[in-house]
Amino acid sequence: AGSFGFFSDSAHAFAQDPVTGNPDYTTRAEGDETSFNLLPLSLSVVYRFTTLADRTVVPIVPYAKLGLAYYIWWITKGDGKVSSVVEDDGSTNDASGGSLGWQATLGVSVRADMFDPRAAQNLRADYGVEHAGFFVELLWADVSGLGADHKLRVGDKTWLAGINFEF
Repeated sequence: AGSFGFFSDSAHAFAQDPVTGNPDYTTRAEGDETSFNLLPLSLSVVYRFTTLADRTVVPIVPYAKLGLAYYIWWITKGDGKVSSVVEDDGSTNDASGGSLGWQATLGVSVRADMFDPRAAQNLRADYGVEHAGFFVELLWADVSGLGADHKLRVGDKTWLAGINFEF
């Protein structure tokens, strides 16, 4: 399986102290808005236990996924350009990069074929859809650079739900 997504969140930047020029972490600037952007990509292997749904009247298909993830990220400043980071040695780098990691998913799918067998037959004949249904899954992503130093640690535990089609 493969997946990709996009996430973005914005907030007003911290104001600068007018005397020292250092960030004032208690006050937000009125005009400057900064954004954090994330593009999560993953490739996984999937195991689906379809025997129960194929051989009985129980329409439940449990499954698991395990794979590699690579999350591309960047931070923009008020003008939309990528922000810069001043390093300890005085050099500057773009506030962007990517982090490698892994992710695992546990889920269950419920086939909807039994609720309307005629519609399921039409989907199969017209579009090649073998089964349609609903799913819910728990995703755990540890995208922290796989032990590499100086990587942005991203990833989380989250859940997803939706509809699925098996071809």
